[in-house]
Amino acid sequence: MNAKQNTTKVSLKQWFVLACTLILIVGVGRWGWSQIGRQAPIKVGLLHSLTGPMAISEKSMVDAEVLALEELRASGGLLGRDLEWVVADGKSDWPTFAREAQRLIHDEKVDVIVGCWTSASRKTVLPVIESNNHLLIYPMAYEGLEESPNVIYIGAAPNQQIIPAVTWAMRELKAKRFYMVGSDYIWPHSVHAIASDALEAIGAELAGESYLFFGTDKVDSVVQDIIASKPDVIISTVVGDTNKAFYRALDQAGMTPAKLPVISFSIAEDELRSMLKEMPAKTIVGHYSAWNYFQTIDREENRSFIRRFQKRYGSDRTINDTIAASYNSVFLWAQAVREAETTDVKDVIHAMSHQSLDAPEGIVSIDAENHHTWRPTYIGRARSDAQFDIVWTSETSIRPEPYPLSRSKIAWEQFLANLYKDWGNQWANPKDNAKVASLKPVNKIQDNPKLPEKEQKPANKVLETPKLQELPKSKASTPKSVDSPPVPKPMVEPKALIPGVKAVSGKESRLKPMTIKNRLQLPVQIQSELKPKTDIGVRKI
Repeated sequence: MNAKQNTTKVSLKQWFVLACTLILIVGVGRWGWSQIGRQAPIKVGLLHSLTGPMAISEKSMVDAEVLALEELRASGGLLGRDLEWVVADGKSDWPTFAREAQRLIHDEKVDVIVGCWTSASRKTVLPVIESNNHLLIYPMAYEGLEESPNVIYIGAAPNQQIIPAVTWAMRELKAKRFYMVGSDYIWPHSVHAIASDALEAIGAELAGESYLFFGTDKVDSVVQDIIASKPDVIISTVVGDTNKAFYRALDQAGMTPAKLPVISFSIAEDELRSMLKEMPAKTIVGHYSAWNYFQTIDREENRSFIRRFQKRYGSDRTINDTIAASYNSVFLWAQAVREAETTDVKDVIHAMSHQSLDAPEGIVSIDAENHHTWRPTYIGRARSDAQFDIVWTSETSIRPEPYPLSRSKIAWEQFLANLYKDWGNQWANPKDNAKVASLKPVNKIQDNPKLPEKEQKPANKVLETPKLQELPKSKASTPKSVDSPPVPKPMVEPKALIPGVKAVSGKESRLKPMTIKNRLQLPVQIQSELKPKTDIGVRKI
């Protein structure tokens, strides 16, 4: 009897120990799985000017990027991880942009940086991005003349904004003489060179060219030079708060839009809204802007985007190209992260090179060859409600050409090297010399100029000069239509980035044409046989 009792006691002890062990294993297991589910959040750096002259434009870019990140977070984040973002202020100062980029990468440990507006800020940030083998997504339309494996360019290339606007002005505004005025840094100088080549090609005349120191309100001498030059149209690359002084001075001089229209590459709805708060409508209403997006685009995808943006930031807010591009930037990156199943920069860059979105403005697709983005082009006339009437559209997305074919790539590199050297190894003129540039002959093409010694290429590397494509010299020439990206194949069982996201079929993916009278056929600025080499997955947003 005692033996049986001892056996029973041993058995009970064994069962008790076994039960405790199982409970402990299950508890530890649950704790372990919970820790796996609590991976560090994915961090996104947003680098823009929140103060200084460029804050008027860049604050809205942050709003758009935050909206996209909030929508991604609400849909469950990415790769089972939460999303966090760090907003850094470049303070409209190029060295500050570089320091903040360094801080975001090393101190904040961000997985990607979305940011910059001016090309001077991007050029200053670029060495930081490349030396750290990081990723910058640049949402702004710019002058081109650059390709980097570490940058995805979402804004317009020159052939998607500058050249269409110049050609349109000659045809529709009957402009023969063009005056170009801009802020004194890399983007306006490059845009003017590109536009000058286009003017020469189409038989138009450069009446004059001048530059305004960045952030200045001293514009009277430039306006007087414009009046004396008697142009038919002004091409403006003036940025930031200087626009207020410039348009006010034009109006005070009697240069109304009917007498002397301005085509701006920097004023969009947000800038227009700010200007209308501080000056009479007649100073700006009726002038033109060229972009890849306007809020008045008649697409359901655009109307849905406007509703979401205004619900978040207020019904009085306007949407512009940089807002749309900034929003698109986050979602194109998010698609790439999901496809790559990692935030590793190398894998994400590879995945980004074949992403597309059915975006507010139409189908946008990243070109696998040059990391720029296929986008449609629009020209609009400013209204008193801070909106634009669209007067022309390309109707389909245009393939980006970062290096205009009017000069060889090495000639454009020499052009940039000369500017950089003249400004004391900076990407903006450091001196406010209030200069008015005298009319200079258009620079001729140089196929193989000698680069500065420090920028000479290795002797064992052969530099090939791309074959130049000649623009039509007159209206008698028969221009060809711009080509558009191939119709994307529908994705198989796509995972939604946000509720309501779905793949689109080939028919749905084409940008719906707008009914615009006198649609312009642009000169060919692209090699139509060059198409993206990868299949394009398209998601609606």
